[in-house]
Amino acid sequence: MTLTEKSGHLAWCALVALALGRHNGEVSSPVQENIFLTRWLGSALKQRRFPRDVTPDIEWLLKQGRQLGVRAKLASKLNYLWCSSTGELSEQNDLFMVRRLNRFF
Repeated sequence: MTLTEKSGHLAWCALVALALGRHNGEVSSPVQENIFLTRWLGSALKQRRFPRDVTPDIEWLLKQGRQLGVRAKLASKLNYLWCSSTGELSEQNDLFMVRRLNRFF
C-alpha cells in the first residue's frame, strides 16, 4: 500500500466516523464536528491505529483542529485528502481544482 493510499484510508475512516457521529446525534454543529474530529484524531494517534507513515498527517490535522478550531475545516481537509488519494481530483478540470484548493486552505 502506498503512502497516498494509507493517507486516503485514514481520511476515509475519519469521514466514516464523522458520518456515524452525525447519525447518532453526537455531531450537529460545526463546533461539535471540530471537537469530534480532534478527539478522533487524538485517539487514532495515541492508539496507533494507522501506520507510522501517516503519523505526520494525523499530527498536522490534529494541530490544525486544536489551533484553528472551527476555522480548521477538518472535514473539508479530510475530504480533500480522500479525494486526492482516489484519483478523483486528477479527473477534475483546472478551474474546479483551484476553487477546491481555495476552500481547503
